[in-house]
Amino acid sequence: MRIDWILCAFAMSLPAQDPVPAFELADGDRVVFLGNTFAEREALNGCIETALTRRFPGRRISFRNLGWSGDSVDVQLRPSGFPPLETWLEQTRPTVVFAAFGMNESHAGEAGIDAFARALDAFLDRLAPTKARVVLLSPIRHEALAPPFADPADHNRALKLYVEALRSAAARRKLAFVDLFESLKDWPFPLTENGIHLNAHGYARAARAIEGALGLLPLWKLQIDASGKVSPAGGAAVDEPHFDGTTLRFKVTKKTISMEDRPLKVTGLSPGRWVLKAGGVSFASGSAEEWAMGVDVSSGPTEELRRAIVQKNELYFHRWRPQNAEYIYGTRSRAQGANVGNPQFASEFRLVESLVEEREKEIHALVRPVAETWELSKQP
Repeated sequence: MRIDWILCAFAMSLPAQDPVPAFELADGDRVVFLGNTFAEREALNGCIETALTRRFPGRRISFRNLGWSGDSVDVQLRPSGFPPLETWLEQTRPTVVFAAFGMNESHAGEAGIDAFARALDAFLDRLAPTKARVVLLSPIRHEALAPPFADPADHNRALKLYVEALRSAAARRKLAFVDLFESLKDWPFPLTENGIHLNAHGYARAARAIEGALGLLPLWKLQIDASGKVSPAGGAAVDEPHFDGTTLRFKVTKKTISMEDRPLKVTGLSPGRWVLKAGGVSFASGSAEEWAMGVDVSSGPTEELRRAIVQKNELYFHRWRPQNAEYIYGTRSRAQGANVGNPQFASEFRLVESLVEEREKEIHALVRPVAETWELSKQP
């Protein structure tokens, strides 16, 4: 497994943010991502969607990504004849919208703040008919990278103004707000490719920041004593613990599949090295002292889940942004006297949509709460 994707499951603690009401995705919720490059590339990365999906296992939640690089709140350039945002909102019927704006607009500097605030209000008014719960995501800080990348100081001063405009709009409209500008600062390794576009590490950090800002921390944790005593667990239920001196067996039903640092603690083990297995597969190990302190364990098929989400997003991308848009929506769709385009496209769209739905069922199956037998055994 690549280390950059491991970060989707194992994320370090983040700076505290202002508390917000507890956020929850309900069974049947339809989540739509809107915004600029940050939103579009999340579809290719999947860490944010993975974090939200695994947080609510057993619930049928759909995600559709309508992000488009270069979008701003008042300018969304599209091919000729491409349906407007309202058409896609009618089709996706969102109950939750994550909107990421402000980075592109920030290049207008302080002089553009008032125009941005007005455009943001107009954009939120466009979303209002959906009655969706809206989460505003701030732009990230322009990361300082070594030359030849430019000094970001001036840009960050401008970005801060746009972050505050977003915060103000969220407060005024009683919307959830995630301050990625502050959450993703001062990390010891690069989070971006070029200062403003996140890399894989950056999306993993952003996913954890969003969870924290939405009140979804603390996450999964569990503590067991070799005697069989189970301490109050977070996000899991434990049954039938049994210890024979060399192996501790117990059943775990995972109510969430999110992680925090050192989530599994096992006390009372004799000195030596102990290996944790599920289904005969080893996925964590440590000394008795390390288990007593807590060992990071994978509480679910995080990478498999992320891959499935990325594949689903790719299928949907071809549905909403087909390469031959001119033949579907533009002037060539009306060639040879046709008024509504080639009728074949409608059936092909339904086929792609069915493939997206099939992949979605696989995603839901990956996070369905099931009881697993875990075995912690002492190595000879």
